[in-house]
Amino acid sequence: MLIGYTLYSIEEEERLIRTMLARRPDAVVLASTRHTRATIEMLLRAQIPIVEIWDIPDEPIDHAIGFSNFEIGRLAARHLMSLGHRRIAAMGHRNDCEAIDVRGENRLNGFAAALREAGLSAELVIRNCIAPASYAHGAETLGVVLAQAPDVEAIFAVADISAVGALMECHRRSIKVPDQISLLGFGDFDIGRQCVPSISTIRVDVDEIGRRTGEHLLRVIGSEASPRDAAFPTVEDIGFTLLPRQTTAISARAAVNEQKPALVTRSDGAISRK
Repeated sequence: MLIGYTLYSIEEEERLIRTMLARRPDAVVLASTRHTRATIEMLLRAQIPIVEIWDIPDEPIDHAIGFSNFEIGRLAARHLMSLGHRRIAAMGHRNDCEAIDVRGENRLNGFAAALREAGLSAELVIRNCIAPASYAHGAETLGVVLAQAPDVEAIFAVADISAVGALMECHRRSIKVPDQISLLGFGDFDIGRQCVPSISTIRVDVDEIGRRTGEHLLRVIGSEASPRDAAFPTVEDIGFTLLPRQTTAISARAAVNEQKPALVTRSDGAISRK
């Protein structure tokens, strides 16, 4: 097994793929769905099973197992709006440099789309710092959000790590979470479960992605069928689940107006209200 880390750079991914293909691998698994044209051409010429994970590409190279990061962003916005929040922000990473968190960017895009669909402003979708996610990113970006919108009511962080950093910065500034600001993350990291208050988040079954990837490769490696045979599904969407915990709550405005907004959950591609 060969493992390479791209540092969120598609150019680095291209260099790694070129090196790995020289070792004649039986298959390649990519934790990305955005690649250079040269990378795609190399992989197609290799005529081996290719699996892209952690997102649902419009046109998979071969096979994809994951979930829609765009829809996760939409769910995050809809959940915060369902709690009565209207001044809503999101924190992600810069998309004007070589290291781009494409999956996080897709979550931001889905978040902004849901806000606009509801007639709310997306001006507080903040892209700050360079990927990957970090505690420092969350703390620093919270300051950027508050400087631009001191009246912000809720914030979505594209990763739980950033959400934890934002929560710690709220503690330093004596901002009460969720009384003054609701905070929602993504990833269901263990640290988010141990924080006080615990981080509300959106969970993806990462073990299931690994199992399905392994099962698919066992089916196709050494098979007489083409890796791109129609007998195998092109895309497997595992869905995701909203986990409301202690950092999100009904907005003060909604509570005063005695509104009772419903929680929105999504799993296996369906949205339900309780």
